[in-house]
Amino acid sequence: MGVNDPENPSLMKIAASFGFMIFVLTQFIGPVSGGHINTAVSLSLWIAGKISFIRYVAYTISQMIGSIFGGLALWAIFGSNWPAARAFGSNSWDPAIFNDGQILFSEMIGTGILILTVFALLDHRDGDGGPLGTFPIGMSVMVAHLFLLEIDGCSINPTRSFGPTVVAIAAGIPGDYIKQHYIFWIGPYLGSVAASLGYLASKAVVQKDPSHPEEHFVENLVQPVVERRGSQTTTEAERERERGGGRVRRRRSHTDAITSSNETLKL
Repeated sequence: MGVNDPENPSLMKIAASFGFMIFVLTQFIGPVSGGHINTAVSLSLWIAGKISFIRYVAYTISQMIGSIFGGLALWAIFGSNWPAARAFGSNSWDPAIFNDGQILFSEMIGTGILILTVFALLDHRDGDGGPLGTFPIGMSVMVAHLFLLEIDGCSINPTRSFGPTVVAIAAGIPGDYIKQHYIFWIGPYLGSVAASLGYLASKAVVQKDPSHPEEHFVENLVQPVVERRGSQTTTEAERERERGGGRVRRRRSHTDAITSSNETLKL
C-alpha cells in the first residue's frame, strides 16, 4: 500500500481526512443547527435531554438524505469501477476473519469514544468547547478510524453508512455490505446509549458528592496551587507593609529626636 497510490490510500490519509472534515463541518454547521451530522450523536443528546425527540427524528432524516447525496457525489466522481471507492465507502467486513459480534462491539467502542468527547465539550464551562472548539471531536473521529478502518471501514455513524449503501445498490455493485449493513445501525446506537448513560451516571455521582464539585478537573488541580500562591502573596504584602510601617516609625522617632534636641538648644 503506497502512500501516493491513488487506488490504495494510506490508513493515516483516510483517518485524517475523516477527522479534519468532521472538525470543519461541525465548526461551521454548529452555530446554524448544532452540528448534527451523526444520528448516534443526536440520539445521545436526546437521551441527555438536550434536544427533543421530534428534533432528533428531524435530524436523523436530514442526515440520511444528506448521506444519499454524498453517495451520489462519489458515484459521479469515481464511477462504479474504481477499486478505492469500495462501494462508495459502504461499510463491510471479511466474515472469514470477523464475526457479527466482534464488529458490533468494535463499533460500540468507536462510537462511545466520540460520544464521550461530545459530552465533555458540551459541559465545558464556556459552553462552546473552549479554545479548541470542535477540534477534539474531529480527533476522536480520526482515532476511531485508525483502529476501525481495517476492520470494517469504520462507521460510528449509521446515517453515514446508509447513503453509500443505497447508492452502491443502485449502481449494482456486488458485495457483503448489503446484508451486513444492519450492524452499522445497531453497533453505533448501542455505543451511543451505553456512553450516554455512563456519562450521565458519573455526572450524577459527582453532583451528589460534595467532596467533588462539578468543575473542570484541571481547575481542581490548579486551584490549590493558586491558593498557595495567593496566600504567599498576601503574606509578602503584609510583611512589606510591616517593613514600611517600621521605616515610618523609625523616621518619626528620628524626627522627634531632632525636634527635641532643637528645643533643648533653644532653652
